[in-house]
Amino acid sequence: ALHRLGGAFVKSYAYSALGASCLAYATSKLIAASPCSWNVAGMVFAYIFSVYVFNRLSSSTRDGIMRQPGDRFYQANGRLLAILAAVFSATA
Repeated sequence: ALHRLGGAFVKSYAYSALGASCLAYATSKLIAASPCSWNVAGMVFAYIFSVYVFNRLSSSTRDGIMRQPGDRFYQANGRLLAILAAVFSATA
């Protein structure tokens, strides 16, 4: 179960969004120009995740062929990922 969850985490590019939000948090701590908040990191995660998911869904449905190994994951879970991306983009 953990292997499957880890695979979904990687294939959905949630790791990229998590990395970007951690980088935003660390940068805000280093610069200290504004109060550091996890809300900012959450908004960065939501934005990056939404952009990756919408981009991946649009490219795989537009071409009609599976070019990358993760395309099967997106075809199988496209509706769930689109809903998550829509919710995240509305909150970002």
